[in-house]
This record gives sequence, C-alpha cells and structure tokens, in this order.
Amino acid sequence: MEKISIIVSAYNAKKHLHACLSSVLNQTYDNYEVIIINDGSTDTTEQIGNEFVHANDKFTLINIENGGPGKARNKGLDIAQGDYILFLDSDDRLVPGCLETAVKAIKKNNLDIIFFHTRLEYTCASLRNNDVDNYYRYPVETINSPTTAERFYRQCIMSLCQSGFGYPVVVWGYIFARQKYQQQRFTQHIYEDEFFTTMLLLSDQDAKVSCLKNKLHIHTLHLASLTQQPLTQDNIYTMACVATELIPLINVIENKKTRHCLAINITILILSAINKNDRLLRDAINPMELIFSLVQHTLSEQNQTFTTPLAELIIIVITTIADHYQIRETPEVINIIKMIHQYKN
Repeated sequence: MEKISIIVSAYNAKKHLHACLSSVLNQTYDNYEVIIINDGSTDTTEQIGNEFVHANDKFTLINIENGGPGKARNKGLDIAQGDYILFLDSDDRLVPGCLETAVKAIKKNNLDIIFFHTRLEYTCASLRNNDVDNYYRYPVETINSPTTAERFYRQCIMSLCQSGFGYPVVVWGYIFARQKYQQQRFTQHIYEDEFFTTMLLLSDQDAKVSCLKNKLHIHTLHLASLTQQPLTQDNIYTMACVATELIPLINVIENKKTRHCLAINITILILSAINKNDRLLRDAINPMELIFSLVQHTLSEQNQTFTTPLAELIIIVITTIADHYQIRETPEVINIIKMIHQYKN
C-alpha cells in the first residue's frame, strides 16, 4: 500500500487545527503519516498538535522558528518518508474518502501527480465572488484523462488564456510522488505555490499526471487568510522574483508550444506584479528598479550568460514592464536590451 506523507504547516492555528487534523483521522485510507510543522506559533497550536501526537503514532510535531509556509513545508519534505506527498493548510480539511479516492486513481493509472478539485467555504460573505470560485477550476479536458505533465501544463495555461481560469497552482490541490521530486523545494516566503507547482510539472515533462473531478479538499477563505493581507513592496518584488526564477526552465523545454505557454505564464505573473505595484500608488516601486532587479537576478543565476531562448524571454519580461509604464523607448531600457543580446552565448 502506498504511504502518504501529509505535511501540515501551522501558524497560530488554534481556531482550525483540530478540525484539520481530525479530517485526516476520519479518512478511510490509513496508510499515512502526518507531519505537523508548528511555524513559530504564539497561541496554543503546539498544544493542539501534541494532543494528536500523544493519541496517535502516525502524527509527528516539529517546532521551528517562524519563517512562512514555504520554509515550514520544506522542513516537512526533509523528514517525510511516504511514497507520496500531500500538503494541507492548517485551516483546511480533507473530505472523507479523499486519500482512498486519490490512491485508487494513482494506482489505476500509475500516476506521478494526481490533481483534484476543492470545495470552498467562505467565513465572510464579502469574500465570495465568481473570480475566486473560477480560479480553482481545472480545464474540462484534463479531467480523468491521464497525460504527460508537459501536456497537462499546456492545457492549463491555454485554458487560462481563453477563459481566465484553469491553472490553480495551490500546492494543497494535488498529491505527488516523493522520490521522483525529492529535490524539489520552496524558494519564496509568499507566492511560493506559483513557483513550486510549475517546477513540479516542467522539471519532469514526461511524468504521468491526471486530474479528478472529485472535490477531495475543503479550502476555507476567511479575513485572516494570507491572501487577504495588505500589499507591500515585498509582494511586488517576490511575485517578480517568482517569474524570474521560472525563466531558466525555457532551457530544458524543447516543445515550442510549451515554451510559448511558459512565456505566457511568466508574462501573467509579471502583469500581476505590475497590477499590484499600481495599487501601491505613492509607495509603488520605480519600474526601472524593478527591471534592474530582474535582470541582475537572472544574470547572477545564469553565470553572466544567456541562451537565445532565455534572452528572448527575459526581453519579453522587460518590454512587458516597459510598455505598461511607457518607458520602452528610453535610453535605459534600450541599453538593457542591448546588453542582454551581448550576454547571449
């Protein structure tokens, strides 16, 4: 029987953690381990976690200094022993039969990743809107249709372009094979799912993937959610950083359609960063500072050289920012683009 490692990152989660962990205990499939990462909580999160640890040897509690969900999940990945990994946020729950349904699909189709749908619960009526509901929907053509990770990614991105939804990157929306992706880690403290999920799909493009129509997970949306927090400059820089760190994937993708989808994906992330920056008004980041930071980061990661596909993609990113702020014809932007061409190997 396949063992599932369920990694629960928890920060000041006293209101929801008991219900979250109880939803695991109520599963019909019992070959699992639960790794609770207490991310520096100052409430009774540790006490609640210990109650489950003392009552059931499938549960483990690890206490760490606060570092955000990415760091907490990385700690869980470091010690996980299961065949498959499932992330679970402390304010979410698993639907009864979630693990059994997912494992059956994995075994039937020999899957490396199984995606599934989620049921949304709103604690505040003002949070409900169609855009949120649609975000968590996968393209119809991916449902119960095993395919390669590369093709699944293309289907999701094309759906995103055509309908505005189809690529929910949330890491609690799928289960993946631990050994196949044992080097995969989170690299950001916010928007970490954007990087992790895309890397998962494109780091091994031949991996076998499918998506279930079943809603196997319950996601709670409330005013205290991380996604509801006020914007800062850190949000913009981190979102842009996520896009920049995905750019080198272009070097390992041979299929032109997939390269095109990656360019779309990255452009959408940059446009999101721009939109967030505009909302900061007087505190907005100077667009040239944003462009310089992206170019410097990419150069340092690529040892001062660019392949032609990578150079073309970073130029798309620069011109997307420059066009929005109407600075494309300025000497600074023109010189940066010339410099990138000079760094091509």
